[in-house]
Amino acid sequence: MVIACALAAITAAHAGEQVIEGQLRFNSYGVGQVVECGTKRVIELGVMASNPYFHFSEKYKEVSGDGKEAVLIKLEGRLVSSSEGRLVLEAPRMVSMKTGTCGNG
Repeated sequence: MVIACALAAITAAHAGEQVIEGQLRFNSYGVGQVVECGTKRVIELGVMASNPYFHFSEKYKEVSGDGKEAVLIKLEGRLVSSSEGRLVLEAPRMVSMKTGTCGNG
């Protein structure tokens, strides 16, 4: 019974979450954005906790050659529309990151 309740809670916590994949870029303010493969929607990355952010930034440096190579990223999180009409992936969690683009990833 306890295990069933725990599994139900985990499922509820992840309800409404989406996986997005696309080209990672940063706007002029340094905010991470993903240009989604296929749709070309621009999705802004929301705030990450410090440990996931550290892992994300270290992996980005490694994969991109300190920003010299294109990066294809897959993330999961809750996709919402901000009050300014931007799409934001809240509390994004990195699934994978590799060198490449949507066409050749």
